Amino acid sequence: MSHNKAGTLLSVVAIVISLMLLSSQSFGAKTPQKGDVLPDIKIPVPHNNADKAYLGVEGGAFFTIPQVKAAVVIIEIFSMYCPYCQREASEVNRLYSLIENDPRLKGKIKLIGLGTGNSKFEVEVFKKKYDVPFPLFPDEDFTFHKRFGEVRTPYFIGVKINTVRTHRVLYSKLGGLEGAEQFLHLVIQWPGYNIVKDLFDANDAVLLGITVDNIPTLFAWTNQMGKLWFPVLSDFWPHGAVADTYGVLRSDGTSERAIFVIDKGGSFDIST
Repeated sequence: MSHNKAGTLLSVVAIVISLMLLSSQSFGAKTPQKGDVLPDIKIPVPHNNADKAYLGVEGGAFFTIPQVKAAVVIIEIFSMYCPYCQREASEVNRLYSLIENDPRLKGKIKLIGLGTGNSKFEVEVFKKKYDVPFPLFPDEDFTFHKRFGEVRTPYFIGVKINTVRTHRVLYSKLGGLEGAEQFLHLVIQWPGYNIVKDLFDANDAVLLGITVDNIPTLFAWTNQMGKLWFPVLSDFWPHGAVADTYGVLRSDGTSERAIFVIDKGGSFDIST
């Protein structure tokens, strides 16, 4: 065999092996979905004292997401060169403001950003240009990006952190927020009631969740959402009897999403 043919064959073999390695890396990390736990990533503790205080991660060189002092952490995976991320920056900032200006949510929902392929300098440029008020971290060598399944940007992940520092993903989606208010509503939903438990306690109020789902489905869902401090009841059989009594049972057997506030005298108000 000639040297040229041998060299060509070796090059082809090398390319095939490289593709196999890349393929195995791509399939080795799965993008966290609702109900999953996050991959174990270690993020450098910020030098900025304000960012340290915001995250509640004083001390040590690194921290993990479940160590953030919050009930919910929202992770934005972005790139400073991503035009969608640039366009979305003002809406993400507005989400931060909605949280920080609501005493029920402030300190309980925190945001961080991971700059895919971005150096510390590039992340700081993005932060300054778009006036980002929450901590951003560089991911210059794509370490975090690979652990998150090499998602496109922007990508948002919401994580519910329990009191014992266990956690579950409660939101995972590519693309923009589609409105800060709507996103916030999607992220907190029922697990969000854990965030405002003290408000119920202070007002001598009891919270009950009722669903037309059957008990096995309800059991699986509540486990996926993490520990809830209030009971969730099944209105499956007679199917939707409670929902029907309150006028929110649909013709297809599902129920409207409604909140009933009932006082101790039995009077109630409704919000759908």
